[in-house]
Amino acid sequence: GKFPYHEVLAQRKEMAYKYLDSYLHSGVTAIYDLGSETWTYDLQQLDTSDHPHVAATGPLISHYPDPGVIDKIFISPDSPADARLLAATLTAHGATGIKFWRLDWENEEFMQSIQALVDEAKERNNHVIFHIAKAQEVRDAIALGGETVITHLPQDEILDEKTLKVIVEQKIIQ
Repeated sequence: GKFPYHEVLAQRKEMAYKYLDSYLHSGVTAIYDLGSETWTYDLQQLDTSDHPHVAATGPLISHYPDPGVIDKIFISPDSPADARLLAATLTAHGATGIKFWRLDWENEEFMQSIQALVDEAKERNNHVIFHIAKAQEVRDAIALGGETVITHLPQDEILDEKTLKVIVEQKIIQ
């Protein structure tokens, strides 16, 4: 292809500081990277007098397989024990949130692992973030303990009053 995936990822890492400089010169003083390679954790240590403040979640938790060309972008826990270890590891590496992307909501065994990961992240005072594409998934994410829900709902799909009430009552960021 014109833009080979592994080359694009390598270039993103090489050019990160140039991007950060351009953000700061444009008035952007803080960035939250909501899913990327683990090297983005290092950006959180930069001197904020020269660069914007960076927070990063690191890899996305998903049931999708990872292309694994340079650095894992998608991670899928194999069991609840694996999920707890994953939450502990990501938090220890500096993840300022654990982001879930495109989950297999119908797979009960997989979702048990996701619940364990959410529980462990919360026990470690880490944020739990869900990327959602359907109204029902918003309700499911809240039930799992999500505190931030990023939605990209189809234009013809709306959230019901009950779900909106829960979002407001639980102060869920959307």
